Amino acid sequence: MPGKEGHCSGDDMPSIPKEPIDQFVTGPMSAEAVNAASIALKDAD
Repeated sequence: MPGKEGHCSGDDMPSIPKEPIDQFVTGPMSAEAVNAASIALKDAD
């Protein structure tokens, strides 16, 4: 059975340098914090 439509394997995703991630993520993140970070990154694009 082929993979689900819209599924991203990650092979086509750009790599993210570790330094910016370390600046944003300083410990365990709640679902709300992950959502806020992803929105901020999308808005910055």
